[in-house]
Amino acid sequence: MHSLPIRMWINQPSTGQPLHHLHGTNVLAIADGDGWVQLFFLSGQTISMRANRLWVSHGWRDAA
Repeated sequence: MHSLPIRMWINQPSTGQPLHHLHGTNVLAIADGDGWVQLFFLSGQTISMRANRLWVSHGWRDAA
């Protein structure tokens, strides 16, 4: 992953996962150290957060 923002989505389908409440949310992500990314939200009250790289997937999900 590089230092430019890339399109990703939060992939946390299981209720036991830390970002389950944000599952399916499209974000812009920037690499932030060893295995972590800074997520920037496109709407809502949350502007950004740090997350494990394993919690997100490449691309954007289509709106259902």
